[in-house]
Order: sequence, then C-alpha cells, then structure tokens
Amino acid sequence: RADGKMEITRLMVSTFRSARVDWTLSTPNCVLDRAAREAVSEANVRICNQDTEITGTGFHWLANESRLLIRSRVQVVIVGGLTRGEL
Repeated sequence: RADGKMEITRLMVSTFRSARVDWTLSTPNCVLDRAAREAVSEANVRICNQDTEITGTGFHWLANESRLLIRSRVQVVIVGGLTRGEL
C-alpha cells in the first residue's frame, strides 16, 4: 500500500508468559500500521487463553498504550465460571 500500512489476512498473534502461550488473538483480516504501532479491523476477532474466550466484531489495537478495543458484539465466556468469592 502507498500509505505504508500492511493488509494482513488470517492474522494469529500469541503472547507468552514463562515460555508458554498466554493469550491468542485471531481475525480473518486487519490493517497494520507499523509506524504508529496500531492495527484496525472491522472483521470478527477472537481472543482466548486457557480459561477465557472473548469474541466480537471489529477491533483497534494500540500497542503504545497496551490497549485492545473491541468495537461491537462483545461476548466473554469464562470456562468454569466464577464463584461468589471471586466476584
């Protein structure tokens, strides 16, 4: 692209903790702006780890702020649920 941004298809990104996968984000497509350290998509997104799955439509990742915003239709599933003492 002339604007220097990259169009990415079938993105899958994992974060690691103690040499093990902690979280995984996947989406069918997004636009990555490496200079601004941001990625944007209007596609479905799925973020999951061993205990939690978060899905939604559209996202904006701001690496400089360590922030991921899911735009709409957000659903969170916690495997095993929470006990009253954890609320």
